[in-house]
Amino acid sequence: SIDYVLSVNAGFSCLGTDTLKITVSEPIVQAGINDTICAGDSTQISATVSGPAVGGSFIWSPSATLDIDTNLSAMAGPNATTDYIIEVTDTLGCTVTDTMTVVVEQGFTLTTSNDTTICENECFNLFATGASTYAWISEPSIGDTSLGSQIVCPVNSTTYNVYGYLGACSDSAEINVTINSLPSVEAGPDVDLCSGDTTQFNASGAIDYSWSPNVNISSQIISNPFASPNDTTQYFVSGTDINGCTNVDSLTVFTHDIPDIDAGEDIWLCPGDVGNLMALSSFTGNYSWTPSTDLSDPNISNPIASPSDTVEYSVTITDTFNCFNSDTVTVFVSPSVPT
Repeated sequence: SIDYVLSVNAGFSCLGTDTLKITVSEPIVQAGINDTICAGDSTQISATVSGPAVGGSFIWSPSATLDIDTNLSAMAGPNATTDYIIEVTDTLGCTVTDTMTVVVEQGFTLTTSNDTTICENECFNLFATGASTYAWISEPSIGDTSLGSQIVCPVNSTTYNVYGYLGACSDSAEINVTINSLPSVEAGPDVDLCSGDTTQFNASGAIDYSWSPNVNISSQIISNPFASPNDTTQYFVSGTDINGCTNVDSLTVFTHDIPDIDAGEDIWLCPGDVGNLMALSSFTGNYSWTPSTDLSDPNISNPIASPSDTVEYSVTITDTFNCFNSDTVTVFVSPSVPT
């Protein structure tokens, strides 16, 4: 502001003065700070004014990518980096301008793992690429939600959502992991097997099978092979279902020795006499004599025999595992006993 003073001398020492104050005001405008957006996005640009600019008129340019160009604030959606200029004309007709820049970054697309199906207890390589930072969201949460790649072992079918950020741009994707349950593979019950005998397995719950170890087994790749191990052996069966999922079960074949049996020496009897049969074994078991006629008890080890004619008796011992063995003895009935 400047004060101008006018002095007038009318003579006779008469002096008069007056003052004129002239104030110069300049409008002030600030277009706002620069901004960065991703292609396809928009941002609000806002200018501020002071001084005589308040109450004046405003115009933004270029206006093609603005929703309105005559307000202090506008939504800008440029396709490329653009300098926006605001021109302010105050109430005195004075004009001033300012500029702000909207930088436009090109977008990107995340590359991620495909949707997949895995078997129970299996793990999966979960990954996303194309961004600089990542954020994973799932229930339950994965170990480190900021890694681009990691191994996950979901217990149940899970949806993983990933968000990727690169500068002002972002992208997201969804990855679905489906869990197939393992087949209920049953090898069958344990088996008690007498030495030298054969048993047949009957596995169930799958469509393909593999038996191990390959010890005295008729086939390793069917559900019902025959086995005749010489010693007690645990067999494992791996069963695979239609989904390619595999489970394992086992059974044990317990082998048992054949009981020994000795029916004793042949016996000579005179007609009408009786003889005492005596079977001996180191095993405990049940005895059975045949034929049972003329025997005091066919189910003991030492029955009394009273045949009227010569008879060959067979004795069988059966142990608790149904393993058995037999031997024979002859009771000769004759008026004369050989010497």
